[in-house]
Amino acid sequence: MSTLDNNNEYVIVDGGMVAGYAVNGIRKKDMNGSILVVSNDADVP
Repeated sequence: MSTLDNNNEYVIVDGGMVAGYAVNGIRKKDMNGSILVVSNDADVP
């Protein structure tokens, strides 16, 4: 498994349950990268 550096940036387009899973999956691999979720949904993932 490769090691990710702390300068990674992630953008997730659209919200909902799948966005929440994506954020959790990213966090398991990269605790320091920034994550931006862009969505027009009223509720957060």
